[in-house]
Amino acid sequence: MPDNSGTGGATLGEMLHSGDHAAAAAAAAAISQPAAARVAPVIPSEASAAAARLNELKSTPEWRDQLLDGSPSHLKEMRDLQAVISRGANPEVDKAIAGVLDAAPFQTTKRMTMIGTAEHLRASGIGDTGVIRQVLAGEPVTPEEHATATETKARLMNDQDFVKRYTAGDGEAKRQMTLLNIVISSPKKSAA
Repeated sequence: MPDNSGTGGATLGEMLHSGDHAAAAAAAAAISQPAAARVAPVIPSEASAAAARLNELKSTPEWRDQLLDGSPSHLKEMRDLQAVISRGANPEVDKAIAGVLDAAPFQTTKRMTMIGTAEHLRASGIGDTGVIRQVLAGEPVTPEEHATATETKARLMNDQDFVKRYTAGDGEAKRQMTLLNIVISSPKKSAA
């Protein structure tokens, strides 16, 4: 019996109900293959891990393209990750680390600044999400950490070889100076 496409081939239902065992087996394989190929992604239970996973996925061109092409499984994964991020201890920071925008048509300046700061730190070679979280949350450093960073920065700025590498754009020198500046510009814990 011809199918509705006009090609004259049997429909999937007709193949399953026909006496042709080879056609029935091929039809059964065709039905079961998409379900077997789909494996549900593991969604982390901690907001920081969910933010890291969402960042990883967004930086994967293939995943991004499939999401933008309307993949229901990719959309579900993104929404599940965002839900975990929203339940975290500091959802504003976790959302900014993951680059998650609000659903509203207008974004807050605070969120956009935090997202920009996180991206800038990553571009400066700071891949440690803990450091980015510390900066965005405004967590204080101990007076000892502050003093050590200040002394180290002064020593490095007196080292002509380091200054040459830093001003020439050396990635490691830039990362080291960025970390020192983070500690120096962070609020200090009060002595208790």
